[in-house]
Amino acid sequence: MSGKFIIPATRNKIGRKIDTWCHHFPDEGRADIDVFMISSERASRFEARSDHLLLKGQSWTHTDIAQLADAVRSAITAVHAAHSNGRWSPALAIEIMPSTTADGQPRTASLSITSFQVEVDGLTPKGNNGKQRITRNGVPGTFTERSVDDETHLRGKGSAIRMESNSSRLLTTHTEASARRLANIQDALETFGSLLGRRISPDRAHDLPEASELTDIMDQAVKLVLAAEATRT
Repeated sequence: MSGKFIIPATRNKIGRKIDTWCHHFPDEGRADIDVFMISSERASRFEARSDHLLLKGQSWTHTDIAQLADAVRSAITAVHAAHSNGRWSPALAIEIMPSTTADGQPRTASLSITSFQVEVDGLTPKGNNGKQRITRNGVPGTFTERSVDDETHLRGKGSAIRMESNSSRLLTTHTEASARRLANIQDALETFGSLLGRRISPDRAHDLPEASELTDIMDQAVKLVLAAEATRT
């Protein structure tokens, strides 16, 4: 035989490897899921499998790679739930942060509410500083709860600076009700901003509202949000 015979490393007896997906289990580490394309004279299909301890021996097959991905996600969710034995529970991480500019600059004021879904480790005690073990999108991490005016210490070279936080960070159980309430709060603030912008407009530049009028504007915003919610249910 002359020349050099080469078999691509992406091919094996299963088929042609086309991708590797991954999932991070909170306690069992990263799982790599290899995706293969298997072709025959009649049709082609995709197959996924992993050597990870929690997934080994399982395989998923589909002719549509997007539906294959959905099947793998569902299987991982089921495996995670069965293996964790109730350790991890769904939660909403929320941060409320008012902000104003420092003295000597054009004054601005803003309020932001940031939220995202996590899973909370119910078997690891919360730290004294409010730190809680979580996973976000399957990646392990921590989330530190705090209330307004909690002290924050920044340490430099041989010194410590004490700061007071004006933000609030919390974890709350993720339920349909809590998600709805949070969405309503965010929608109400967005609507309030729009209504306030209409109230403070060029055609009313001579008639700035008193601070007390903000109560009426927020009340109107809440009514609009609740009315919109009622039409969806």
